[in-house]
Amino acid sequence: MRSLVRQIEAWEPENPDDSDYHMLYSRRRSIWPLVSSAMSLASETGTSLSELETYINDHWDLVSKHSGLNKKYRGKHWSDVVPEDYNRPAPWHDSFLSLAVRYGAIGYVQQSLVKAGLLRVPEPTGGFLDRFMYSLAPFRANNNQLSKPGRPILDYAVRPVPSYGGWIDAINPDLVELLLDYGANPNEAFNGCTPWQNALSTVKQGHLRDRFQDWARILELLIVRGADPNAYCDSQRGVEIIMGYSALHIVHNYFFKEYVHLKEVQNLRRRLSDLLCQRGARDFKLHLT
Repeated sequence: MRSLVRQIEAWEPENPDDSDYHMLYSRRRSIWPLVSSAMSLASETGTSLSELETYINDHWDLVSKHSGLNKKYRGKHWSDVVPEDYNRPAPWHDSFLSLAVRYGAIGYVQQSLVKAGLLRVPEPTGGFLDRFMYSLAPFRANNNQLSKPGRPILDYAVRPVPSYGGWIDAINPDLVELLLDYGANPNEAFNGCTPWQNALSTVKQGHLRDRFQDWARILELLIVRGADPNAYCDSQRGVEIIMGYSALHIVHNYFFKEYVHLKEVQNLRRRLSDLLCQRGARDFKLHLT
């Protein structure tokens, strides 16, 4: 880790394109293989990330703001140029913390939140406490300790962008739970969608390999922490929005449909559907054209 960070700190571009992510495979001087290797290493350490490694990452972020990596992108954080598979209609206002969440570096995220002195709220355990926490959702929305401009921190944890390869593998239900414990709001809207809606949309799109247990836990965590049971997700035809599907419809009909022949997936669908119904979910389609 120390070696990678030192290489990143010492890096200077030899030509204007060296700091562009899309030049990753055509430029020998690209910075991004070093960034990816360092963040992947931080992710692999899990919750065992040492205080020294946390300090090294913090130092890396501080130095990178004033180094060659950021010279081309003054006025925004350098992690804003990490890839995505669609244009950003609104600024994400990325940070080193959001980058760590994207890579699933739960150890760094956890230690950063502790160092910031934020209050962690234990997970509801069901029954009265569960219902009480659910009733506090509007209050929590106004007291989100993790609130930042742009894309919500929780959204990075429930929607892999780009939606392929290692970005899907980086999704971690333990990290989702951690952010929820620190007050992240599943219903915090950004650019017309919430983390809950984006999680549903990700499940509807599929291609999440065989991680149905992980995604069932993510959806369950969001539901228990106050996600709107009657939220819906848009379905598009090209650039045209043609229909909205309810959360209940998506869970019941789209949750890992490529594995629907498995009894385990059928049971998970039923459990998630029951959980939504307990919170007043209705099954519907909205024809938007």
